[in-house]
Amino acid sequence: MCIIFTLLLFNQNNTVYLHIV
Repeated sequence: MCIIFTLLLFNQNNTVYLHIV
């Protein structure tokens, strides 16, 4: 589920993905 959520965020904003990681 975390991977799916990450993919969705990455699709919207690259900054969000980096912030989560």
